Order: sequence, then C-alpha cells, then structure tokens
Amino acid sequence: MKKNIAYIIIALLSTAVVSCTKDADVDAVEKKLPPMSISSFGLAPNLTSPFVNTNTLNFVFGASTTNTETGTFDLAFYETAVVNKVTVYTFADSIHFEKWSGKDATEAFTIGAKNIPTTYPNTSVYQGTITWKLNATKFLSGKKYSVRAYIRPKGVTSTYTPYQLKIDNLITIK
Repeated sequence: MKKNIAYIIIALLSTAVVSCTKDADVDAVEKKLPPMSISSFGLAPNLTSPFVNTNTLNFVFGASTTNTETGTFDLAFYETAVVNKVTVYTFADSIHFEKWSGKDATEAFTIGAKNIPTTYPNTSVYQGTITWKLNATKFLSGKKYSVRAYIRPKGVTSTYTPYQLKIDNLITIK
C-alpha cells in the first residue's frame, strides 16, 4: 500500500514538473541577463599570425542584447610589449562603426552581424565579422598588438562605459 502511494506521489510530481510552461523561469533569467554582452572575438579560423601589412584580416565575434538595440561597435588596438616582466600597452589605432553593418568612416573596414533566433523573446544573439586591410592601419613591423572590442547600446554616447572584451597579442606583424 505504501509503495503504491509513493508511486502515485512520484507520478503527480513528475506530471506537474513536465507540464509547466517554464514562463516564470524565462522571465527570471531574462531579468538577470546584461543589456549587452560581447561573448567572443577572434581571428577567423583560417588566419594565423604573423601577418604582413598587405594582408586582409577577418575577425569573428559573438554578442547578445536583451531589451536593448545595438549601437556602436569600436575596436582599439594597442602595441603590446613586456618591460621588466610587466605588460605595457601603447595605443596604436582604433576603428569606429556607427552600427553593426556597413563600413567605418574611412571606408577601409567593414562590419556585418547576423541575428540568430533564440527562445527568449526579448534577447537577440548576433554572429558577426569585421574585415579590414592591415595597410589601412598604423601597425609597425615586428610588433605585437592586443585588441579591445567595445559595444554600446543605440543612442548612447562614447562617455558611457561600454561592454568590452580584451584579447592580448592577437596580431603580430612581420
């Protein structure tokens, strides 16, 4: 008898857990998500450093927004050197995109982002690429460069603390 009651209770609990819609879970998770996030950034898989100044590079990135529209996308490049066992970063160049598709102001760099569907109604996930010619930068031979990617929501000025991702020694110039 006790065994049958235990089976009935387990069956009822299982039915209750399996049949719920999980809407409350989605709402709770959505509230904890950041408005913007850049989750990955790197060289396209077919590229390896070191490069020469005539190379064209492709970066790939992943990002997401929750209840926010995409705004600007910036890249800042820093010459990286180790001095007395301390990494020193010296600003080298930057790229600014007003939106996540099209060219920058110099027309030397191109960005494109594709929206990937998600199960969260107010969250968008993006997969993107940035293409650029090294000869359009101020990079010097024999140097290593780190990159910082910054994303900001639509309508936000550059004084806003952006969401960012940093990668050290991503590029080496021959």
